[in-house]
Amino acid sequence: MASNLDEVKCNQLYRYFVTQDSIIAILMDGIWYMFFPKDTEGKKMEEKAFMEVNLKEIDPTLLPELRKLCKGRFDLQKTLETVHELKFNLKIKLLLVNNLEEPQENFVIYITKEFGIKAQQKAIELYRLC
Repeated sequence: MASNLDEVKCNQLYRYFVTQDSIIAILMDGIWYMFFPKDTEGKKMEEKAFMEVNLKEIDPTLLPELRKLCKGRFDLQKTLETVHELKFNLKIKLLLVNNLEEPQENFVIYITKEFGIKAQQKAIELYRLC
């Protein structure tokens, strides 16, 4: 995902986040909303957003997650669980995208086994080129 929110604004939010007792930071420009969690040490804001929403092209799969952040529905524990799930899902998506663009050997071995193909070096090289 990409937005018009520049690095300067992200850095400004990052500096502000450190001075506050916050769990989630939201950076927005009226169209893009980027949600940042507290890092695992609990001191700083993570550099990567765990969720990005573009109001011009709303991803329907994010609506249940956004509802959890609404006033009256906000539950800190559920929010932290959601952050963890979204971060994990994002890592899986990035892993798949990267391996589809440039397959790693262990990924090709896994896929060939799933298709019932012996993972010999020749087959691995063939599928890495596809």
